[in-house]
Parts: sequence; structure tokens; C-alpha cells
Amino acid sequence: MNDKRRFINKYDVLIFAAVLAVCVAFALLPGNGEGGAECQIEHRGEKILASLGEDQTFHFNDSGNLTVEIKNGAAAITESPCPDKRCVKTGFISRPGQMTVCLPERTAVIIRAAKKPGIDAVSG
Repeated sequence: MNDKRRFINKYDVLIFAAVLAVCVAFALLPGNGEGGAECQIEHRGEKILASLGEDQTFHFNDSGNLTVEIKNGAAAITESPCPDKRCVKTGFISRPGQMTVCLPERTAVIIRAAKKPGIDAVSG
């Protein structure tokens, strides 16, 4: 009755390590390899597409003083008239899929993978 069974053996540990390594590799890969990412700013229905490759500043003064800054390949809402400033506290974002939103000002800053010219879902 001295049956000692292990719930985890050395092969389980190897499989877990391999899966973890693949997950880390995918997390560290850039958006689409070349072309980097781009920033889409949506402010009160207006859409602006900007490159993360050049430093730019956008000012929106229609209902307050909202500023979106692109610097060193990242974008952020750096100034906002909203009361809690959560959008400003988010800081700079740079990876595709990340976004920061200022709800009172109806503004979103979204990082997307840059589209490669001439390639679509059909042609690969």
C-alpha cells in the first residue's frame, strides 16, 4: 500500500517549459515584422492616422484643452480637461492593440499594426 505516484513528472515540466517559451516569444514579437505600428486618434468622430515614426503633437481645443503626443515611437494623451485624468495616467502606449481613452472628451488613441501595401488576406 505504499503506492507513491507523482502527479508531475519530468516530461510534464518539459512540456510546460516549451509552451511557456512559445508564449513569451509571441509576446515579444513586434506587430507585423516590418513597417512598425501606426497611431489612430479618434476625437469626437474625427479620425486622424499618424505614424509612430515621427514625433508629433495634436491639440484639440473644442471643449477644453486635450493634447495627444507622439514621441519616440509611442503615443499618449498628455493633457486633458477631464476630472480624474485616467487617460493621462495611462501614459505612453506603443504596441499594436493597446489603447487609451478619454470618455468625457470622446477621444481614443489606438495603436494598430501598419498595413503592408499590396498585401491582403487573399494574396497573403
